[in-house]
Amino acid sequence: REKVSVLLQTEIDWDFLIRTAHQHRVLPLLYRTLADISPNHVPEQAMDRLRRAYQANASRNLFLTGELLKVIDLLQAHDIQAISYKGPVLAAAIYGDVSMRQFSDLDIIVPVSDAERAWSLLMSRGYRLAKEMSRKELATLTETEKDITLLRDDAGIDLELHWGITTDISPIQVDPQFLWKNLNTFSIAGKTVQIHA
Repeated sequence: REKVSVLLQTEIDWDFLIRTAHQHRVLPLLYRTLADISPNHVPEQAMDRLRRAYQANASRNLFLTGELLKVIDLLQAHDIQAISYKGPVLAAAIYGDVSMRQFSDLDIIVPVSDAERAWSLLMSRGYRLAKEMSRKELATLTETEKDITLLRDDAGIDLELHWGITTDISPIQVDPQFLWKNLNTFSIAGKTVQIHA
């Protein structure tokens, strides 16, 4: 707090700072820190830009959190286990607030044995493949890849459906079965989801 207060007394290139915070995906942290420590030492125009960006990020994150919970409910209703990965759950776990992290997509892990059923189910509910694939490519996807990206154009959502973390050609290998060991639960927006401990 003291260091930030001292720095606020110096000449700051606010355009550069805001742009850099956005590039490094820490803009919500910058806004909250400045708002908490010394909002009167931030030029009104810069504080307004930060506030608007923070509010837009918070709104988008809440929307994506709602979609994550809907997708998990959908998968569970069809007896498909799902692990929430990164995105809103990581933000809530680290900061206690989904609005404090910038993320642009949703990530969900399902067992490899249920991957095809999961993406078919999501496609029947408005998602589409981000990349066109033949039936043959889709049939062998779980053997060669670790995830598939699905898009929901009407809501601007990118969802990565994972069944692994690494592929056979990755320099470090993570056995997909490892993901299903040491599961924990985590409460987000009043719902309990599975996470890897």
